[in-house]
Amino acid sequence: MTLHPKREDLHQMSVAERLRLLEEVWSSLTDRPEALDMPSWHKDELDSRLATHEGDPSTARPWNEVKIELQARKRQ
Repeated sequence: MTLHPKREDLHQMSVAERLRLLEEVWSSLTDRPEALDMPSWHKDELDSRLATHEGDPSTARPWNEVKIELQARKRQ
């Protein structure tokens, strides 16, 4: 099914409806990640971050810890 919503139709949708639409689009893109091109600067950045981590792994923090910190900041 091909969907071609018009800009004015999108503005009539609730935020929740638009978020669901975005999730559906994102899901359709990630069904075949090999079809997505990664810009070279993304790879360069990932390589740089990995090298930094490998140089000093003690600076890494578990995702759950970071997530809790971010949620606490959001509540402030």
